[in-house]
Amino acid sequence: MLGLLSLLVPVFILTNPIYGTTDDYIIDTWLNGYYTGNFENEAIFVTSIFSKLISSLYVYNSTIAWYGLTLLIVTIASVATISQVIINSAKISRQLKFIILLILFSFTVWSYLGITYTATAIISAVAGLLLLLNNINNKDRFGIIFPIIFLCISFIIRPETLLGALLVLYPLYIFKAEINRKSIKQIFLTFIALICLFLVNNLVEERDSREIKQYREWTKKVQMFAGKPRMDAASRVIGETGWTPTEYNLFKDLAYFDEQNFNGEWIDKALKATNFVTTKPDLSFENLRNVLNKYVNSTSFFLMLLPLLLVAIFLRHGPGIMKLGLLFYFINFGLVHSYTGLFLHNVPRVTIPLLVGFMAGLMLVFEKKQEVRKIEVMLSVLIALFGLYYLENFNAQNRDKIISAKELSISINEQLKSKILLIHGNQEYSQNANPFKRSPTQADQNVFMVGNWDTFSPHWEKRALNIGFDTGEIIRELTTNPKIVWAGPTIPNTT
Repeated sequence: MLGLLSLLVPVFILTNPIYGTTDDYIIDTWLNGYYTGNFENEAIFVTSIFSKLISSLYVYNSTIAWYGLTLLIVTIASVATISQVIINSAKISRQLKFIILLILFSFTVWSYLGITYTATAIISAVAGLLLLLNNINNKDRFGIIFPIIFLCISFIIRPETLLGALLVLYPLYIFKAEINRKSIKQIFLTFIALICLFLVNNLVEERDSREIKQYREWTKKVQMFAGKPRMDAASRVIGETGWTPTEYNLFKDLAYFDEQNFNGEWIDKALKATNFVTTKPDLSFENLRNVLNKYVNSTSFFLMLLPLLLVAIFLRHGPGIMKLGLLFYFINFGLVHSYTGLFLHNVPRVTIPLLVGFMAGLMLVFEKKQEVRKIEVMLSVLIALFGLYYLENFNAQNRDKIISAKELSISINEQLKSKILLIHGNQEYSQNANPFKRSPTQADQNVFMVGNWDTFSPHWEKRALNIGFDTGEIIRELTTNPKIVWAGPTIPNTT
């Protein structure tokens, strides 16, 4: 394992990491004061504990990229923990251990090239759950301390990810956990620790500002529509939603909030009118095929590794005591992603860490039966070659994005420096920056993104005030102020 970890050093030196999503870039700029000069200690999607912790670190030393580095450290620690659980298992062959370590190494590189809080939280939850199972069965002297740490970190970053990891891995507990007084006690204490953390976070959130509480409530509802089946459903029942076609198109493209029009009451009507999406989901062959296609596209290279891993396993491993459980493990994994595809959406930052966690858990299902075969070595070579090709291609895409972002920034500063430029979410380029280094120069202060959850947020308005926006009359400002320039989206049929 140390050999594989040492390979991360040239990766860190030679590759081109960027923020995994626009969301990560926005959250980081809130916390590090990049646009306003104020270290915000409130954010959305992550917990109040996490946002206050990272903000405090920026206050302590603003020259360090605390957000990205924290996520990277958690990812590496989680992968190392999963690796150690697998290495310590006497029931897994040495060659198979090497194969799964290659997959975990590939995941670490993928995370580094596009760090995102969601993937980090999921892999931390996977590490906690697998370590807890391992400690229950092997009576580890550290007991539940380290599993609880990883599970709490997952919750602190993004609470929902803990549930996602649990839904994928709980079959292992049903079929593999030794049921006795000590194991029940450890699981119970872990549950109590997480409940206590939940209550503490709620107390911390109660002290947050009214504006951020209101905006969190709004964004929770927006996320039920954005890029999900409910948005398409709303277009089919436009009369029942209480929305006009113009309002629908504005909301679909800009997703912004204002207290007078696009508010909680306005969106609640549409939520009620589109509840049929969850009560009567579209289970047609065409829709199920689209769900499968989106899942395959979101997992890309990592899904290709699953059949190679299965071949390596079945060459000389048997399912041990979990013969029926193996089938249930696969069916459960498929059902979880069918649900997310039908009602939410499958995106790489969710599907890839869950798939990697699923494959790591798969190692614990089987028991060694035969001697090493040469084909296992060949499978290791194939995985290594696939990984090198995919990750180099990923790195090349990042490099092109970074170059393009720099060129665009230079062009904007040369031609539109005296203007206020509004760009669509699909044109966002600032996220194509290294999340592990603080830039010595300020980002383009006059460029605002619309069409994302950040639009008209409390932080968005603070930025607007800094450059002379009248946020009290923001709609009038956007449509009449001669300094404001709208950059048309590069995609068709948008507002």
